[in-house]
Amino acid sequence: MKNKKRFLAAILTLAMSLSTACVLAEEAANTPMLISENPEAVAVVEENLANYTVTEGTISELSEEESYIVLGEAVEDAKRFNIGEETVIIKADGTPASLTDCAKGANVRIYHNVAATFSLPPQSFARVIVIAGEEASVLPIYAVVSKVTENEDGYTIETEDGNFIFNVAKDVTVLPYRTRNIVTMSDVKEGSAILAWSEIMTMSIPAQANPTQIMLLPQAVEAEASISDVTAVAVNGEALDAKVEFIEENLMLPIRAISEKLGYTVTWNGEERSVLVAKGEESVKVVLDQIARSAEPAATLIGELTYVPHTFFNELLGSEAVIAGETLQINQ
Repeated sequence: MKNKKRFLAAILTLAMSLSTACVLAEEAANTPMLISENPEAVAVVEENLANYTVTEGTISELSEEESYIVLGEAVEDAKRFNIGEETVIIKADGTPASLTDCAKGANVRIYHNVAATFSLPPQSFARVIVIAGEEASVLPIYAVVSKVTENEDGYTIETEDGNFIFNVAKDVTVLPYRTRNIVTMSDVKEGSAILAWSEIMTMSIPAQANPTQIMLLPQAVEAEASISDVTAVAVNGEALDAKVEFIEENLMLPIRAISEKLGYTVTWNGEERSVLVAKGEESVKVVLDQIARSAEPAATLIGELTYVPHTFFNELLGSEAVIAGETLQINQ
């Protein structure tokens, strides 16, 4: 019951930032989901069972050179979203776009990773950026599919976060992203990332919607898929003179070299046999031979250096790790 209340509160928070609320179908059958025409602050929906969430707001700063955008004017409200080659950028109607199509003052909806840095403003990685047009329009919902069921009337899509059920008619339009490939509902499977356009949805849990259009997004490449090929590491695009190690099949990285390159101070405590990684008021302590997660090895000394599982930098420091060839690229 508590989870239901939190989810309902999150949905209501999002609705308050929209110029026309998304309401029950029977009450407003033709009411579209709209982004606010003049959002003063960033509206965030945090209730999610998946590792991504959504933020809406107005672009207050952007950098094409460094590939990021910032939402929110006030320091306490601002959030920075880093953009990579895998970031999907589209206009409200589904037309592919790029960072050059974004502009200061534009309203956007951003689906991004929950993990964020300790910096001001906090930074996270943008999965999907939807640019709202000047005219009110329906903005798509990003979701990762957990289950697809074919039925007499069409298909039922359940989402990974448990927040949505999409009832898809058999004749619904299914589009690819940036390709001319022909895709159909048979291509939408468990694990597929999609965008779904729906003018209305119920306030039930999960919310039910009848998409008028679905876009199938490229599959994200999971770092673990080729983690065994990694022989080098780079931080924010700069190669690091650090040796990677493996304990069984787990990639281990030197905590000091990478953390300091990310802007953290690293302090060794010989009595505790621990390492303190800190930036500002935020800190993380790692104790040698103490297992953080049962599926991974503990932090350990290799030679004279402390090594930790590569997931440490994603989960505790909020960085993004992407495999490029034989290099693990850590970005923040």
